Amino acid sequence: MKLILKILGEYRQIVDLMPNSKLVKNAVIIELVSNVHGVFEVPEILKNLPQKLLIQCEEYGGGATHTGNAQIICGLSGKPLRPYCVPQRGHLAGGTHALFSVPESVIVVSFSHHRGDGDINIRNFSLRKVGECKFVVDEFEVWTGKPYDLPISFSKYKSAVDAAVQKSNCYHCREPHYIDIAVKK
Repeated sequence: MKLILKILGEYRQIVDLMPNSKLVKNAVIIELVSNVHGVFEVPEILKNLPQKLLIQCEEYGGGATHTGNAQIICGLSGKPLRPYCVPQRGHLAGGTHALFSVPESVIVVSFSHHRGDGDINIRNFSLRKVGECKFVVDEFEVWTGKPYDLPISFSKYKSAVDAAVQKSNCYHCREPHYIDIAVKK
């Protein structure tokens, strides 16, 4: 997971000062780098500017002859999210198919198999403040097991689990399988 700082407004001087930043329409995007303890720190000079912290994640994966893997992104309710980018060019087979920037928390559903036998892993990533201008992304496992053993208490993730299994079997997959349909072409 990456942590992105989005500063509202086009501040050219910030882009000139910070090598890991870029200017986009009406904002500056800065990829924050964590220290050895996993703590992300917002630079002191930026703390008074209007900003948003976002967790950046991606849907990726696909199948090959006898193997496959997939990572699906969904909200805490299990519903698909709207990506900010769906790549259309370049090497897409088994690669990144949708990019998301999510405030606060996100669910990541992963599946990897060999000849159809594999496990689902459902994880929650949440943003937590640990000091002034300091943040961590907490990760905890929600559930792991066979797709057909998904407990009723986690049934809200069934569609995402099914999409992960389907994507991992999609030979040389080149498109997203679980995104807000308003964006999918």
